[in-house]
Amino acid sequence: RNRLAFAKRGGGAVHLSLDETFDMAEERASELIALDDALEALAGVEDRNAIARTVLRYALTPFKRAVLLTVQKDLILGWDALGDGVSQEAVERVILPLQQPSIFRLAFEARAHYLGPVPKQPVNYLFLKLLGGKVPRSAFVIPVVVRGKVVNLLYCDNGGGQDATLDVGELLILAQHINRSYEALLKKAA
Repeated sequence: RNRLAFAKRGGGAVHLSLDETFDMAEERASELIALDDALEALAGVEDRNAIARTVLRYALTPFKRAVLLTVQKDLILGWDALGDGVSQEAVERVILPLQQPSIFRLAFEARAHYLGPVPKQPVNYLFLKLLGGKVPRSAFVIPVVVRGKVVNLLYCDNGGGQDATLDVGELLILAQHINRSYEALLKKAA
């Protein structure tokens, strides 16, 4: 009867109609944005929330989940997110220590992206638990540096048990434009 069954770990199945499946695909597609459109949007942003939404929408092109975090002193705070199974409420509960070992600290200190396995470290697992507990095989984290200071960390993955895509070149390009957008906002505020 036009229903699809998806097996769940631990038994049972989730049954979705074809319409529900298409609605989910349509919703995901409506969030996506092309690199040229993202760059154009970043060039004309009026506030930092527009930066966040643009970055997250583009990050869903190569990834299934994207979380934007802010760095404040020695803390990493959840700000915004898009993607499979990520709720805004869960992201807003994220408060992580920056001084403890994690993929976030690695990207923060190196001021460079991290693309690789998610080590079994308490901070990494706390973060993933707050997002719903699904542990990916690998993830991508990129710092956003403004005026020599890491202000954001963008975390991306493809969900539980999945590898992160290796195709991150365009996200690296986008990160340079995020910096410029922040600079423009700072100039407007001055």
